[in-house]
Amino acid sequence: MTRESRVLLLEDDPAWVEQFRSMLPTPPYAICVAETVEDATRLLADQSFDAVLLDLRLRDWEEDFSGMSFLDVLDRAYPRPSVVIVSAYGQPEHVRVAFKQFGVTDFIDKRKLDVSEFRAAVEDAVSRHRAQSARHLEPDEKREFNVLTRKFFSGEPVVFEVPEDAVNPWERDTDLTEED
Repeated sequence: MTRESRVLLLEDDPAWVEQFRSMLPTPPYAICVAETVEDATRLLADQSFDAVLLDLRLRDWEEDFSGMSFLDVLDRAYPRPSVVIVSAYGQPEHVRVAFKQFGVTDFIDKRKLDVSEFRAAVEDAVSRHRAQSARHLEPDEKREFNVLTRKFFSGEPVVFEVPEDAVNPWERDTDLTEED
């Protein structure tokens, strides 16, 4: 991998956080940890990630599988990171929904965790994300894109501001048809 791979880890158990960190060396991986869906949502709004490692069962929500609710948040993100579910509570119906509806790339069972399988799943997720992202947007560009997209699809007028010093290619001082 040529550039640093940014990974968001949504995991509320400190022991698992350390386990995953030890399995993904830095570099090439930069890992941001969120213990709650709220924290992960905030991180996703401010930063771009290549992959998300998602635990399905978190202690911060009343529902059993709060990690599934984060898939809704991810579905609206741009650029959308690839997702690997890493959980000991993978109910077949949840996993099927995640793969079909949200394009999850892999499922790793914590109870049968294999280092090489885990690394391969993360590397594959990063590769898929990069292949699908024609151009990596910086956080400011991402926010601007999301605002413009929401306006466009809601029917609001979208106004693009052109800098005063922008060059109009049709008003050049030189004749482009002449050869040197």
